[in-house]
Amino acid sequence: MALNKKLRALSEQKVAIALSLKTFDPNYKHRLLPPIRPKSKSRIFPHGTFARGILEVMRDASCPLTVREITNRLLAKYGIELSDTADVNFVLEKVRKDLHRRKGRLFANESDGAATVWFLSSDCNKPNGGD
Repeated sequence: MALNKKLRALSEQKVAIALSLKTFDPNYKHRLLPPIRPKSKSRIFPHGTFARGILEVMRDASCPLTVREITNRLLAKYGIELSDTADVNFVLEKVRKDLHRRKGRLFANESDGAATVWFLSSDCNKPNGGD
């Protein structure tokens, strides 16, 4: 009963949205809208610990770190041992994306051509003497 009621309400909302779209653009094809993919839970880190863990690793570091060093310290911090290369690469890519997403606001990087090192933006232990 409750499921049918919810389905009917969603169907009515879909019709209302289609009518609204038609009002603003009669030629708009609302059937071409891609479905929203539901967010999946992390396979490795509990909710809320990943980004916070990266920040704690960076705060504890006495020198700039590469993405691999950050990943290794993050996994060690939570006692996670990954034997599968695909899982390690998955975490490496997540760390890299998080650093780039927060670059300029929280993190900064420097590259010498061979490797890129990351540090906190407000860190006084930056390469080349800091501020």
